[in-house]
Amino acid sequence: MSPTRSKYETATLRPDESCHVAARIVPTSGWRAGETAACENCQNLSMGVIKKRAAPEAVAAIGKIESRADQCYKPLELLQLPANLATWALLTGAVGMVEREIKQSSGDSPQLSATLGNLSLFVPIAIGWTLKHGLPASQDADLRWTPQLGAASAVALQVASQSFASKLAV
Repeated sequence: MSPTRSKYETATLRPDESCHVAARIVPTSGWRAGETAACENCQNLSMGVIKKRAAPEAVAAIGKIESRADQCYKPLELLQLPANLATWALLTGAVGMVEREIKQSSGDSPQLSATLGNLSLFVPIAIGWTLKHGLPASQDADLRWTPQLGAASAVALQVASQSFASKLAV
């Protein structure tokens, strides 16, 4: 017997202040060992639903989550910098993440491959925000690393990562 909609309470979808999305489907009855609905923080949803077959409330909730995730770039400090400086900071921050992973594991590990794969997905999102919503590039931009630039880059990369993950989760 496979899980059906009638076995579940309404999914709870809660975007928090950092735009992270948590979702949980709670079984109400007839749950068998080995059947998976969703794991913590919506990392793995093995039961797909086609949008046209989903409950209108679920479609509306997911729409709100996606809309909120689409706005998460707005408070980023990097958007107050010239686009070339912000882009350089993001790329430099991403290289720092790769270097940390190499130190923690080896140069040819599954963890490094995962880090590189993940970076290839969300770094372009953050760069796109700087190019589309940030200040124009400036020849006068000082490409010098500072703790403030590092912090702004780390926050932007984290927000882009969560924004990307929230779109996968719903």
